[in-house]
Amino acid sequence: MTLLVESFRGNYVEDKHFGAFAVVDNHGKIIDNQGNIEHPIFPRSSVKPLQALVLVESGAAKYWDLTNREIALACASHYGEDIHVEIAEKWAKKIRVKDANLCCGIYKGLHWEVAASLIREHRPNTVFHHPCSGKHLGFLSTVLHYNEPIDGYILRKHPVQKAIEQTLNDMTSFETLLAPFGTDGCSAPALTFPLYNLALGFARFGSDSQSVPFNRRKAAKQILEALREHPLLISGTKGFDSKIIEVTKGRVFAKIGAAGVYTATVPDKGIGIALKIEDGCSSKAAEMTLTHLLYKHNLITEEEYRKLDPVRPIYSQAGHKVGEIKVADYS
Repeated sequence: MTLLVESFRGNYVEDKHFGAFAVVDNHGKIIDNQGNIEHPIFPRSSVKPLQALVLVESGAAKYWDLTNREIALACASHYGEDIHVEIAEKWAKKIRVKDANLCCGIYKGLHWEVAASLIREHRPNTVFHHPCSGKHLGFLSTVLHYNEPIDGYILRKHPVQKAIEQTLNDMTSFETLLAPFGTDGCSAPALTFPLYNLALGFARFGSDSQSVPFNRRKAAKQILEALREHPLLISGTKGFDSKIIEVTKGRVFAKIGAAGVYTATVPDKGIGIALKIEDGCSSKAAEMTLTHLLYKHNLITEEEYRKLDPVRPIYSQAGHKVGEIKVADYS
């Protein structure tokens, strides 16, 4: 692994974050990389935009008359703000499913402002506050469109999960059958992919690569357009995924995954990025590494780079700056 980000308290290094990354074009050419990019990792929620391809490509989104807001939410790891919950609740009513049909559970790690408002206003934390509720509603919309059983929709052997896994395999040119496998925090299947293949999948997702079938390219464009129209839905107020779309005016799309993972696509360049912070404990380190890579490869402007906070200050409880987090010199 390569040292990617350092945290300074005063002038002394307090924390070091090691990791790996791959920057790949839609033809499979490696533009930049560090660390082991062939070792399978759990991408977690960073693959949600690729999973949403099945929702759109299958015709389920059209069948249920889903709007771009709902399609954007299917890609989200959202904060459970009122706008997210409202869309999720209306979506559930549209496809005629109940709270109990969603297998994501009740999320205990809500954004602190949302958690505080629920307590203050005596409102319950429901499945629709879960950051993955949009993904699960996407699963259920596809299941019901094909008249498949709802029971077990999160099992790897269920038809909807098999369709998603095959789509991920096709997009990344990686066969997951014999790769390590687990269960995600929202109870859905957690597959593993090498960083190279993840980056390739996102390069293809954002481009017009002829290696991707026409209907899938069309679905990808619809998903990207939905995120461009509704950036707040992919994460939330002050969320980094939302901020990237807003700052770049939809030229760059990025998706966080738990445990230090980030993926990104730059459609007009046909480039995909995938990275993993080894310790899995710093989303800031992942965000800063991604920002650095986008700037290093001229995928964002100087102004956009500054707006994405390439150096993060560390403050004392009294509000005084006592250190900073910044990208290490690994080039």
